[in-house]
Amino acid sequence: RIFEAGETEEGDVYLAMEYLRGQELTQLALPLAAERVAQLARQVLAALAEAHRRGIIHRDIKPSNIFLCEHPEGGDFVKVFDFGIAKVTGDGDLMATMRLSVSGGVMGTPVYMSPEQCRGEELTPAADFYSLGIVLYELLTGRVPFDDANPVQVLLMHNQQPPPLLPEPLAASPLGQAVMRALAKDPRQRFASAAEFLDLLEGRPVPVPPVISPAAASGGIPPTSPAPPQAGGAAPHASRSPTPAGGSAWKYTAIGLGLATLAGLGAAVVAALAR
Repeated sequence: RIFEAGETEEGDVYLAMEYLRGQELTQLALPLAAERVAQLARQVLAALAEAHRRGIIHRDIKPSNIFLCEHPEGGDFVKVFDFGIAKVTGDGDLMATMRLSVSGGVMGTPVYMSPEQCRGEELTPAADFYSLGIVLYELLTGRVPFDDANPVQVLLMHNQQPPPLLPEPLAASPLGQAVMRALAKDPRQRFASAAEFLDLLEGRPVPVPPVISPAAASGGIPPTSPAPPQAGGAAPHASRSPTPAGGSAWKYTAIGLGLATLAGLGAAVVAALAR
């Protein structure tokens, strides 16, 4: 929270903010118990619901931006940090401005970025839900679903590969189903709001809207990405698959390299995009 803002007599601007004691999610030993992960998810969703209500998309949800404050009564008290690369929406459209984070990363952190964010497309709240899904997956398993030493490969994996299955019985639980649905490649098949995410997390059914791809509608080649898991099931597991041959491979490689070029990263792309 910001308590005061102003300018000193010397002309220096300042912000007076609350001082927080606690730790980032990155400091916790993983994996965590499912009950604790669900409680953390509820609080992060409450923060995202408020941000989205105000027309703000965070764009960089990750463990280092989720802070667990010390609380007199014990338990986890969550604060969501760092809206430094957030975008403000208005009338349903995103601002045209594209900004880099202070560290030089491109509009987010690769292992937590949504497929559409990797492609440099306009974002909706569903992008934040995808990133939160990655975080929850990591808290539950101790690893992110998509990782590679090459950040461009990570961008491709978000777009091309289904996430590995969660272990049973977690996969069949409401929490597991909510996490896997948040990781759907198509943002329309995730959640329309934080309230929907919370509903599925609590075991209340949330229908998945049918989505017909342009290729399928025109009788073209159907999409290769798997559909998100329906309630009561999970996405099929797939090990690291080779990059598709032909135009598709070049298409996604160009996307990844294009993002790096647009950001001015050049030969330093690996260091600049590393999480």
